[in-house]
Amino acid sequence: MDALSVRRTGGLLGAVTEGVVDLAAEDPTSARARALLERVDPAVVQHSEPRPDRYHYVVDGPGLHVEVHEQDLTPALAELVDLVLDEG
Repeated sequence: MDALSVRRTGGLLGAVTEGVVDLAAEDPTSARARALLERVDPAVVQHSEPRPDRYHYVVDGPGLHVEVHEQDLTPALAELVDLVLDEG
């Protein structure tokens, strides 16, 4: 799998937003995603109870599967999901 996907659900409107970045591509977005992916440690991600009107994320990539609520995003994971969702 050479792709990193992010699926965001919930929020005020309950909308679903998805994005994918090709990690094998040679472009700035892919390079940044690869660098951020190296900094994400699923073992340190907290798993609190869902909160009203907050997002829920599912992040899938090489060696990574994380399901996390918005308030539990680590700084590297938050930057990574923003990057992937901005890329679409």
